[in-house]
Amino acid sequence: IISILQFGSRMVRLSIDHGVCNISTFAFGLYGAWLVSAVNSDFEGGYRMGFLAISLMNRLEANEFIPRVYTSVYGFINIWKEPFQAGQVKCLEGYDAGAMSGDTEFAVSCLFQYASCAFHSCGEDIAMLETSLRLYIRRAIQCKQEYSAKTLVVLHDLILRFMGSKEISYSIFFDTNEEAFYQEGLEKSLMSLCRYILHKRKFLAFFNGDMDVSAESFEIASRYYSGANARLSHFAISTVIDGLIAFFFARKHQGNENRWRKTGEAVVNLTRQWATNSNWNFINKLYLLEAEHFFLNNEDTKATEKYKQSIKAAHDHHFIHEEGLAFERAAWFHLHYGRHGEALVSFTESKKCYEKWGAHGLVNYIERTILNLF
Repeated sequence: IISILQFGSRMVRLSIDHGVCNISTFAFGLYGAWLVSAVNSDFEGGYRMGFLAISLMNRLEANEFIPRVYTSVYGFINIWKEPFQAGQVKCLEGYDAGAMSGDTEFAVSCLFQYASCAFHSCGEDIAMLETSLRLYIRRAIQCKQEYSAKTLVVLHDLILRFMGSKEISYSIFFDTNEEAFYQEGLEKSLMSLCRYILHKRKFLAFFNGDMDVSAESFEIASRYYSGANARLSHFAISTVIDGLIAFFFARKHQGNENRWRKTGEAVVNLTRQWATNSNWNFINKLYLLEAEHFFLNNEDTKATEKYKQSIKAAHDHHFIHEEGLAFERAAWFHLHYGRHGEALVSFTESKKCYEKWGAHGLVNYIERTILNLF
């Protein structure tokens, strides 16, 4: 990623010095992606560059660059300013344009960006998404885009787990397993693939209440160099999960409490910055993190209010999966203070949200939790 973004910066300089051409549209898109990356977090500047890239592409009728420009603008830039849902159709348009022009690399990249955002960020119906992903993976393999096919398989397997399916995506498409995928990634220095597998393990473990495994995946992933850290939408969701994991372990009051507290508070501050730029995408996540922070500090009334605000914001912004998560975290909070009635109501509402999402594996987990606790 970092070499591509540096290449984009050089192309921008050449365009300024010698005049624009069709490839300049991609250059401005890449430069915008660099501006919004973790190195800079210049969301306004990146957004302006993305707008320039789209406007210039349309003006020059540079349709052959649609998949590349859409990858950078709708995959990396606009997610920090516009609702996650707004760019989804553009990702699919980027795939169609790439399929027509022969740019299969970025066409498939658009498919991954669409599917990843649909699952992690938008909370779209995962049964429908699972069916689409089977087709996307086959297309990636047919186009000889093996790396993209493998990242799609990791996502597909995660969705199968959330659905409660016993199918294994790695076996279906590559006749292998996840650990072999991970070890191959290490051997070939495919660090982005390794990080994504660790994200998948952390995400799955967290939602299924296995906090030790989620923390282990968090610890391992933190050791990997992340380059320029150009960030897709799942990065933001993964970071929020890191904060929730940190506050959970800080509440255990063990020897590393201070380290976990600082990690959680750093995520709160980062999410607050994101919410300033995109209230729609991040305010519900900020409220949930703040609720967990107040929970850690034994501020019952403030925590209760923040859980309610997170639930309402997630509902209003159509993030059904994060509404379910907020209800679930609120349930554990109420249970801690002995409010069993409120906890049961919150668990039940969480289950309803996960049912709407199509995450029957999580529904089963909530049902088992209710049976064990009440």
